[in-house]
Amino acid sequence: MNRNKNIAYCSIYLAISILMNYLNSYIPFLKMSNGGSIDISLIPLILCGIHLGFKSSMITTFSYWLITSLLGFNSYYLNIIQYIFDYIIPIHSLSLIPLFVKDKKNQNIIIGITIVFLIRYFSFLISGIFFFIPDGSYAGSFLSILNSFAYNTPYNIVSYFVSVVVVLVILKRFKKWL
Repeated sequence: MNRNKNIAYCSIYLAISILMNYLNSYIPFLKMSNGGSIDISLIPLILCGIHLGFKSSMITTFSYWLITSLLGFNSYYLNIIQYIFDYIIPIHSLSLIPLFVKDKKNQNIIIGITIVFLIRYFSFLISGIFFFIPDGSYAGSFLSILNSFAYNTPYNIVSYFVSVVVVLVILKRFKKWL
């Protein structure tokens, strides 16, 4: 694929993803009360990785993180470690998907999305255990582990299933272009 076409595709995936992130904030049933959401903006970033490969995916996810941070979407900040586990690792993990999806078969796509979402999930889980501690417990305590698990699991599972289904439908529908 020529360089200009690749840049255009990356820009399109990036723009759609940022737009979906913006729209995500206006759909109440997608948002959790204290942060976290069923994140539909991940779908274009996943498609970018499958379609364009690792290098383009890294550039697009980095650009997504940078632009959404500048626009104030990633604004909850306790310290640099929490920010890394809540924002940097989860979004950049999406750029790893091309490493698992070589031949674009459905089972490889599902495996790739699963691995990426497990990385995201454990990053959110670690952040919750050490930085979002319920009253009266300590970082790393059983209560903080239970709280993080109970909070992060539902929306991550739904985001995972929505992403898998939508990505597979889009890839089937646009197979000759992707």
